[in-house]
Amino acid sequence: MRKIQLAHKVIMVIGIISILFSAYSAFTGRPFDDYFFGLLIGAILLGTAYNNDKKWKQHEDEK
Repeated sequence: MRKIQLAHKVIMVIGIISILFSAYSAFTGRPFDDYFFGLLIGAILLGTAYNNDKKWKQHEDEK
């Protein structure tokens, strides 16, 4: 079961890295197309992994 929690943490880190690189691209003045998908995918990964991790912890607490 710890592997699932580790996977959630890894996916959250990947999402944060994607968001940071996209923010850097935005602040350096790159075109919108260069960073939009990275920002979108990073936000989706981070949100999904966080939500799943939260639900998993609630499920474990109920046992």
